[in-house]
Amino acid sequence: MAMRANPAVRRAAVAAVITLFVIAAAAISASGDPGSNGHSQLVALGPSGDATVRELYPDQNFGSGERLVVDGLPQKVGLLTFDVSSLEQNVAINSTTLRLFVVDPSPSGGFVSIVTSAWTEGSVTWLNLPTADPAIVELGDVEAGTWIDIPLEGLTPNDDGTISLMLWSAGRNTAAYASRETATPPELVVDVKVNGRPVPSPTGTPSPTQTPSPTETPSPTGTPSPSPTTTPPPGGLRIAAAADLCGPDCDQVASLVHANDPQLVIMPGDLAYPDGSLQNYMTSFDPAWGSMRSIERSVPGNHEWHTANAQGWRDYFGVSSGPTYRSFDAGGWHFIGIDSNCTEVGGCDPGSAMYDWLVDDLASMTEGCTIAFYHHSTFSDGPHGDATKTLPLWRVMDDAGVDIVLSGHDHAYQRFAPQTADAVADPHGIREFVVGTGGAGLYAFDSTPQPNRVVGISEHGALFLDLGGGSYSWQWKDMSGTVRDSGQADCV
Repeated sequence: MAMRANPAVRRAAVAAVITLFVIAAAAISASGDPGSNGHSQLVALGPSGDATVRELYPDQNFGSGERLVVDGLPQKVGLLTFDVSSLEQNVAINSTTLRLFVVDPSPSGGFVSIVTSAWTEGSVTWLNLPTADPAIVELGDVEAGTWIDIPLEGLTPNDDGTISLMLWSAGRNTAAYASRETATPPELVVDVKVNGRPVPSPTGTPSPTQTPSPTETPSPTGTPSPSPTTTPPPGGLRIAAAADLCGPDCDQVASLVHANDPQLVIMPGDLAYPDGSLQNYMTSFDPAWGSMRSIERSVPGNHEWHTANAQGWRDYFGVSSGPTYRSFDAGGWHFIGIDSNCTEVGGCDPGSAMYDWLVDDLASMTEGCTIAFYHHSTFSDGPHGDATKTLPLWRVMDDAGVDIVLSGHDHAYQRFAPQTADAVADPHGIREFVVGTGGAGLYAFDSTPQPNRVVGISEHGALFLDLGGGSYSWQWKDMSGTVRDSGQADCV
């Protein structure tokens, strides 16, 4: 089946390829009767090539990436090939199992198909995406930090001695698996009948029984928002952050974030102009950012509150009732989403409901490092200036050892050195990143910067943070993907 006619046909073809990919892997892992003329042996093969191809970047190659990403809108497809030519002369394949390490969780891990045309890791793109058969396996819920075993049936090598598979999705349920460039590469575990001599085992002989094979095959339906996993993927948790979205560059900033494959997207408000209504969300925000909805965590900005009760934000993200602030844990870090529209939420001062909630939340933290995010920048050299109404929140967070604050409101990127609520530089203070660069019209800076502001860039882009155990690093990238600010630090 060729996939060249149009995007709809291409997506259908991709799904078919992924399905066949899963079936093939299952055939390799299933056990068969060794017969009387040989004995069974497990052989674990690492991939000879793998890559992700992306619909949004049709002419770019991502063969050196550390993730095989699966998504249905926009399409992201993972490709794998295994060289089994060393097995063909002296063995018969009883069964096969594809083993994948899950990096990004999803309620629907995608499909597997058998690829039917040639491709190479260093040159494959969306434009030359190989053809594939219909799907042979559909994966159910996949959990980050775990191995999954996928039995594949009916798998036979290609003429060149390879087995090639495709991973794909039909819906908005992003999943990601570790590639061969990581310490947890994919494996094809082959159960073979040996005819006369031992079979070399390139990568050892792991026991595929450690991880049960998926037994449920739900179809992708809708866009659920599961809580982020508390188990960090290899190398830590990668997050993206941007606020003040969906101006003239809404699509471009969303594409930049997509290309960097974060596990979470933090959005500190003003996501759908002009009024944060549900119509604004559906017509401007959703076409660009909706495919990442399951990993997005946001709080309202002042534009969301142009609609009574921030109802557009509530309806879009499924916050039907209750406060507009919340906290959660992910990747060994604690995240605190605060609504800095102080008047609307009943105040930000001691004694207010949100302040008291924040004190209780900080007292009950179990994770070692903490990020807070809210819309109005406590410190900023933009035209809105410092949001002094948030100082009581900053003070109690500083006392509790919060590491990072992500904010917006002023449409520019700013990084401040760690400081106290009194704007005194302190290595044990909070570092603020102002990330109002998500697409709305840009602002200029005051002529005299604050002493603790380290960087100020008035361009569109996004911040990317890699969060480890007790430390973090950051990169702010402009629309071309160029890193304009970077660094790393330990948690306080």
